Parts: sequence; structure tokens; C-alpha cells
Amino acid sequence: MWKCSEGLRPYLVWMTLLTAAIGAFEALLFSMLGELVDWLGASGPRHFWAEQRTHVLLLAGILAASPVLIALQAWLKYQSIQAVFPMRCAGFSTAACCVRP
Repeated sequence: MWKCSEGLRPYLVWMTLLTAAIGAFEALLFSMLGELVDWLGASGPRHFWAEQRTHVLLLAGILAASPVLIALQAWLKYQSIQAVFPMRCAGFSTAACCVRP
């Protein structure tokens, strides 16, 4: 398997990093949504935007950045890894089977 991934290793590293970033975004999103409920309960509707403006804008930024990361990860997976990696592994295993000593 290590031999099959020789030309794809940088893509696999980027895929791993993007997948980890997506997981971190999701964890942060759920954490901030829980805090949002607490903020809504603590402050009244009239003062909510004045008190929590930066937090709400940060949440909006996270929501805007998340689809970009997901699209980048999907593009990397479907355009560079999924199409090439199985064929490379099949080619290496066929070559290993057909080599005569």
C-alpha cells in the first residue's frame, strides 16, 4: 500500500488535514450553537445584538468558511485521489503477480 501511494502522498496529507479541519469546524459549530442558546437566554431580545455582535459574526464566518473547506476536500478526494489510487494499487498488484523470477 505504501508503494501504491508514492505519487499521491502529498494529496493524502492534504486530505487528512482538510478532514481534520472539517471535524474541528463541526465541533466548534456545535459548541458555539450551545453558547448561542445560553446567550439568548441571558440577554433580552432588545440587547442581544449589541451584546453578542462579535460572537454572532464569528459564528457567521465559521458557517461561511465551512462549505469552502468541504468543497476543497471533496474536490481533492474526487479529482486526485479516488480516480487514481485504486488503479495504481491494481497496477502494482498485477505487476507484482506477473513478475517472473
